Amino acid sequence: MYQSIGVAKLFTLFALIAAVVAATKVAFWPPATLIAWWSPVSLGMAVSSGLIIGVGQSFLFPWICRLPLVRDMAPDISGDWRATLHSNWPTIAGMAGLQAGAGAPITADIRVVARLLRVKITFRSDTKYSKSKSVSVSVHRDEDNGDVRIYYTYENTTENPLSSDCSHHFGSAYVDVLGLGKQMTLEGLYWTNRNWSEGLNTAGTIAWARRSA
Repeated sequence: MYQSIGVAKLFTLFALIAAVVAATKVAFWPPATLIAWWSPVSLGMAVSSGLIIGVGQSFLFPWICRLPLVRDMAPDISGDWRATLHSNWPTIAGMAGLQAGAGAPITADIRVVARLLRVKITFRSDTKYSKSKSVSVSVHRDEDNGDVRIYYTYENTTENPLSSDCSHHFGSAYVDVLGLGKQMTLEGLYWTNRNWSEGLNTAGTIAWARRSA
């Protein structure tokens, strides 16, 4: 999530915490020599690093992302979501002369674990036909309008694939973060390399909504 916050803001926060800690130590234990000034500086840097990384990589980070000022920079995307996907498979199957089925939307559960330095996404379809986990996730904020977009690449596993499918493939997606808090939704597109050698790779739309308690 650090990409959404911005390196400049994180560095400013780091410097501010380090300066406060260093100034506090100097106020109570003034350095006696020039070399001794390194002690409060190093302490400030150590404490600042520990706080930012320690809290940012802990379970507290999603809670911090719900705070009024922070949520505008790093929205809280952690938790359980319901996903609805519309695939172009009926079109692909029709072109290949295959049975496409009813073409109903695919529904699934998504779980997101977001921390300052890492975001993990897992996916499980309601039919249990396939499941996936993220390989890489990147969260970006548009410099012009402030919109947040999540890009991710995932690895999919299908234990008992149909003859037109494959047991293992990779895919990518992007979703735009819309709204805040409980009203937050995510919408975007996905595409895969499933059975690509036969021209049966798929793409479609994907929408996330918070899973009700």
